[in-house]
Amino acid sequence: MIKPVPSLLFSKSRSFHTLLAGVLLLALGGASTGYAHTLVEPGSREKQNQSDQAVLYQLFERMISAMKRQNYSGRYFRVRGDQIEVMELTQRHINGVHHEYLRSLNGTPKIIRRVGSDCECIWPEQGEALVGPFPQITSRLSGSRFAGLNKQAPYQLIELGRYRIAGHYCQQIAVVPDDELRYGYKVCIGEEEPLLLRMSIYERQGTPIEHNQFSHIIIDSHQMIATVNESDLFLLGAERLQEEFDVVTLSNQPKVADR
Repeated sequence: MIKPVPSLLFSKSRSFHTLLAGVLLLALGGASTGYAHTLVEPGSREKQNQSDQAVLYQLFERMISAMKRQNYSGRYFRVRGDQIEVMELTQRHINGVHHEYLRSLNGTPKIIRRVGSDCECIWPEQGEALVGPFPQITSRLSGSRFAGLNKQAPYQLIELGRYRIAGHYCQQIAVVPDDELRYGYKVCIGEEEPLLLRMSIYERQGTPIEHNQFSHIIIDSHQMIATVNESDLFLLGAERLQEEFDVVTLSNQPKVADR
């Protein structure tokens, strides 16, 4: 079942469970022209229902795989209400291990490094750092959120046509719930490489809740955006962090519900 992830705004006074999950959820994220109910021409949803949606399901499967295995680097923004988050993100697979580097470009400076299941969160201005296992969360610009999407799921997929994001053409798809209990989604999956370039969350009535979209992305095995170095993709380690920061080390992985 695909369920919406609530906004977990970062606050240092919260528990580690909320702290780390909130930071990473914010870190992992168009202009919207509406939701499926207003975008789809009259009768086209019925026509879509009569056709075989196997191609769209296969596209989601390819996107989920690409978001896990592909190397990419770029910037994305997240809009929720009047709050705008802008993040820099680089993902690499080095010797078969997942490496990730994230840096906030507005608001309170924060840096997140992930190597495999280990994670470091650093707040340079506060002189603080958090070290621990990477929480098992469904991040915003991540294919994991749609892992349960299949023909038996209470959603319908509606093709909305071709679009262009961050210079890359992509296929727009509405993920429309069959009941009033779930949020709907509008996504754009790249044509060149099936990465999730945009994801928006909507209430059933079509009111937008949140937008996440790349503004710049480099899809390549070696090239990275100019502000990221190869060394940024590796953990600093608790000992080195302690030379500059007040470090909190956690050994138990929190269980973060996908709500």
